[in-house]
Amino acid sequence: YVRAKARNAHGFGAYTDIMSGTPKSIPSAPLNVKLEVISGDCLEISFSPPSIPSDASGIHSYSIQWDYQDDFRNANSHSASCSSTRFGNCNLSQLLDPYPRLYVFYGLTPNDIYYVQAAARNGVEVQSIDPSGSSPDNTNWSAVFTARPAD
Repeated sequence: YVRAKARNAHGFGAYTDIMSGTPKSIPSAPLNVKLEVISGDCLEISFSPPSIPSDASGIHSYSIQWDYQDDFRNANSHSASCSSTRFGNCNLSQLLDPYPRLYVFYGLTPNDIYYVQAAARNGVEVQSIDPSGSSPDNTNWSAVFTARPAD
């Protein structure tokens, strides 16, 4: 709960009405992340909701990134999408399959190594945190997983 009053040259004003709010934080990384090879051009990622917030209903979407570059430079480009080939950046609605959440991505090159990570999203907007760009924002990504699609 919070209330405030202001002060100027004439003294203090009256207190505002009492307001309340629930502090929010960015979600922690998804749990139980697994990456499986489905075929020569297809991988599947599965995961469970993060531990923070403890109520998974606060999560409104998940972000999945995959790339053949280990720094995700292509996945972070403007051309990355859910349907781009060889790399992608996809935001998925909370209304995915029941736990564990599953996402399958196609258009991969057989025998190339792919790097994959996942993050949960809630009402706290993504914010830049480091002007140097070494950590572009406050997203809590999972560990990076690797796989090589093959038949």
